[in-house]
Amino acid sequence: MYLLSQGDLHQMGVQSLFLRQRGFDIHQVDVYPALKTKEEYVRALKLIYRNYVEGWWNYKDQYVQCCGCH
Repeated sequence: MYLLSQGDLHQMGVQSLFLRQRGFDIHQVDVYPALKTKEEYVRALKLIYRNYVEGWWNYKDQYVQCCGCH
């Protein structure tokens, strides 16, 4: 599982809802929203970051690392 574990609980909840509304199959691992595959995680990360979903700034390092973007 690939966890969306950056930010506070409210931010993770907003991110989870945003992704569910876009067809992602979000799972819960403890308090963290999670995705099954790396491909889904990268797609989700791009959507969160590029749409400025609440808490997006917490993923800057992962975004740069996964997506090769600045």
